[in-house]
Amino acid sequence: MRHLWKVLVVAALALAMLPAGASAQEALGCGDVLTTDTVLTADLVDCPGDGLVVGADGIRIKLNGHSITGTGAPGSAGVRNQGHDGVTIEDGDFVGLDISGFQTGILLVGADRNRVRDLFVEGSSHGIALVGSTGNLLERNAARGGSLNRCDSPAFVAIALFRSSRNLLRDNIAELSDFGISLSGSNRNRIERNQAAPLGSDGNACTGIALFGAHDNAVEGNVAANNVDAGIHVRPRSHGTLVAGNLAQFNGGGDGILVDNPQTTITANTANDNLDYGIEAVAGVTDGGGNTASGNGNPAQCLNVACS
Repeated sequence: MRHLWKVLVVAALALAMLPAGASAQEALGCGDVLTTDTVLTADLVDCPGDGLVVGADGIRIKLNGHSITGTGAPGSAGVRNQGHDGVTIEDGDFVGLDISGFQTGILLVGADRNRVRDLFVEGSSHGIALVGSTGNLLERNAARGGSLNRCDSPAFVAIALFRSSRNLLRDNIAELSDFGISLSGSNRNRIERNQAAPLGSDGNACTGIALFGAHDNAVEGNVAANNVDAGIHVRPRSHGTLVAGNLAQFNGGGDGILVDNPQTTITANTANDNLDYGIEAVAGVTDGGGNTASGNGNPAQCLNVACS
C-alpha cells in the first residue's frame, strides 16, 4: 500500500507541473495531427514529410525548448496549419534552431487569427509562409528562407505573405534569404519594427522588405540593412503604401529605399551609406517630410522626396 501511495503522489505531481491548458500525452511522432493543447517533451528528428499538423481550432502548440527537423522533402512543412483558426505556435527559449529541414518552416494556409511567436525557423524555400490567411500575428521570430539570387520572384523568403490580408508582422528578424520579408498580392498588412536584416548582419541576397502587387500596407519602424540589393522596395503594382520611420543602411546593390509606385507616402525615414540613393522614388509620391539621408553613393542622396 505504501508503494502504491508513492506512485499516486508522483503521478499527481507530474500532472500538476504541466502548463495550464495542457494534458498528459504520449510521445509525438512526425506527421502527427494535433487536436488538443500540446507541449513537446522531446525533439522530433529527421521527419520524412511534415513535422506536425494542426488539426483543430484554438489549440496551443509549445515547443518547450525542443526542435523539429526534417529531411528536406519537397512540399514539407515543420508545422502545417491548413484551415484552422485561433492557434498559437510558440517556443521562447531562443536557443538554437527550433524548426529546420523542411521546405517551409511554418505554413499557414487559409488560417486566420493565429499567433506564431518566439521561434527560430528555417526553410529551404520559406521560413514562415502565409497563404490566403487573415488577421494573424507573427511576433519575435527569427526566420530564414532559401537563397538562390532570384530577385524577381519571392520564391525564397524568410517571411512571405501570399494573398494574405490584415496581418501584423512585428519585431521579427528576417535574413539570409533572397528576401527578408515579402508581400505578394497581400493587402492592408502592417510590417512593424522588424529587422530585414539587422545592422551588422550578412543581410539578404536581394531585398530586405519587398512588396509585389500588394496594396494599402504600412511599413513602419523597420531596419533594412546589409542587403545585396535595396533595403525596402515598393514595386510598381503596389499602391497605397505607407513607408515611415524606417532605417535603411549599408545596402550594397542599390538604394536604401526604392519606391516605384507614385501612390506611396514616404515620411520620417533614415537612409544612410547605401550604394546609390538613400531614397529613390518615382515622381508623384507623397512626401510626408522628415526624411534624412547621408553618406549614400549618389551625391543627390534622395530623388523626388526632400531629405535633410
